[in-house]
Amino acid sequence: MIDNLAYTETVHKKHGTDREYRIVSFNEEVTWHRSEESKKIHILSGHGWQLKLGDEMPIELEIGKDYQVMTKGECRLIKGRENLVIRIEELYQPQPRNPIL
Repeated sequence: MIDNLAYTETVHKKHGTDREYRIVSFNEEVTWHRSEESKKIHILSGHGWQLKLGDEMPIELEIGKDYQVMTKGECRLIKGRENLVIRIEELYQPQPRNPIL
């Protein structure tokens, strides 16, 4: 598959649930992105990449570790030495209860 995007993405169903996760492979730096939902990202491969959250200093991503990107938070990926492959899961956020019921 050849395209001009900075990333490729596949969607998978988590075994035994209705929840989905995405496997995303980045080959270029990703500029600022604002997330509408909290996410957990797990680093599958890629050396030298950094994650910058809002005004914080960038942190180097380590293979096998999880990182959280909070709701409405801005984030940016800074390119490393090879392609970055991550698993992204939406974090469960219960719906607000109706105070009348």
